Amino acid sequence: MKNKKVWKKICLAWLSITCLLGVVIALFYVIENISGRKAWERYVKECETKNQTATSDLEKTYLWIEDIIPPAVDEDKNFANTPLFNAVFRGELNKWKDEDTAKTWTALLDRKPWHWYTAPNYYHVQHTSFGSIVDEATGERVQLSKEKGAQMICDKLEPCLASLKDIRQTLNEYPLCRYALQYKDGFDMMLPHLGILKRITDTATQRACANQILGQSDKAAEDLLLAMDLGNTISGEPSMVSVLVRAVIYNSVLNVIWEGMESDSWTQENLEQFQEKLKKVDFWNDMRLALMADRAVMNDCFQKDPRFLLSDFCSFRVTSYDSYSHDGWDMRAIKNIIPLGWCYRVMLEYNKVIDSTLVCFDTENKYIKADLFPSVLKELSDPVVWNIRGIPAGAIELFERVEICKDYPKFIMKCSRAQSFINAAQVACAVERYHMENKKYPDSLAELGELLPEDQLPRDWMINRPLQYHLTDAGYDIWSSGWNGTDEGGVRTLTAFGDKTSEDEGDWVWEITHASASNGK
Repeated sequence: MKNKKVWKKICLAWLSITCLLGVVIALFYVIENISGRKAWERYVKECETKNQTATSDLEKTYLWIEDIIPPAVDEDKNFANTPLFNAVFRGELNKWKDEDTAKTWTALLDRKPWHWYTAPNYYHVQHTSFGSIVDEATGERVQLSKEKGAQMICDKLEPCLASLKDIRQTLNEYPLCRYALQYKDGFDMMLPHLGILKRITDTATQRACANQILGQSDKAAEDLLLAMDLGNTISGEPSMVSVLVRAVIYNSVLNVIWEGMESDSWTQENLEQFQEKLKKVDFWNDMRLALMADRAVMNDCFQKDPRFLLSDFCSFRVTSYDSYSHDGWDMRAIKNIIPLGWCYRVMLEYNKVIDSTLVCFDTENKYIKADLFPSVLKELSDPVVWNIRGIPAGAIELFERVEICKDYPKFIMKCSRAQSFINAAQVACAVERYHMENKKYPDSLAELGELLPEDQLPRDWMINRPLQYHLTDAGYDIWSSGWNGTDEGGVRTLTAFGDKTSEDEGDWVWEITHASASNGK
């Protein structure tokens, strides 16, 4: 009887402890979920209130996908409505009904690159070159001169001319553009037009380079202007990929412009056309919009499923969200018991990190506040260091979707570098025009006068001041301080391999050299 009483007490004690523990755990989840959700809701309300009093779009905080969708354009003037891009978005690119049309576009879009052609590269100071090729008649490997290689490229690209002419005419007739993107698809958004644009602009810039070598500067300029116009059709598209593709397109264009300056190939009219076109290029708003668009997609997915943050971001991972383990632990089970309140807190922190990143953009003067970037970059490159109140250290590793932040610094750097060189090329066009008029280079950019007034000089994106310029023994340099925000006097930093320039160290330099020049005069 005594033993029964003892066991009864033990069972009651165990039951009491279990119930108490259950209550404590339940209270923990309730408190965490409510407090986390309330913190998130307060942030959203603060942003929406701020948006109501904002005097411009630059002051607004875009949180949702509907905020970042570009405004509609007149469909009768929409370049994206042309047969080519209608077919691209319908997945019917290879189903042309008209045989002549099929041949015309196939010649352009299915063109294969030629291994003997090496494009110029202003960043690494690399000129156009042509390697050895196999002669189709004899089967022997032969060397090509630059001129013969350029002529061969022009001959090979002859079937593409009809398509390029058609695109050029269509761009003139349809000055507006908004591609048929499905923004609600979020991270799965299809962007089939980007690959097509890249192929067309590659053809145009390659042909431009060949014509520039052959002394056909007007034809070369025509193709470069076409490539820039095509790149501009994706301006304002809220997607990091779109912004990066546009940067790549402009990089190819600048390569050929630089090559022509090195060889004195351009005419006054060519340079003036380039300068006017480059003056209108602005990656500033596109960068900010792309960052906010990524945030909007994350927020939209989060609103649909708060545990979205716990899913694997990279599809190439060997493990999956459904079943995998780490150090003997079932990570699926661990993720399933994480309080939703933690998901709200992580999402709040992610949004605040985006806000702090956008603060580094001086919207009035359009430059990046390099002094603020070190702390922000640390958060972006390693989200695991986030110190979020209420979440144990190390638990942030479970929220794999925040890994997307690691891509942001590289994106910002590549876009900043692209804009810096676009600005430098714009200044260089004015310098070359001055040289043609005065038979010497200016001693300073102030001498450019009406060719490029001082109050219109492009700014150094990393330091709020005009780009720097100085004469050299064989030409001139134009530079911006690089990613580190420090002016190093126009000095590049080579990589460990010694033959390429580092992107994240040293200055970003546009260098023009002429063997016949003497102190730039």
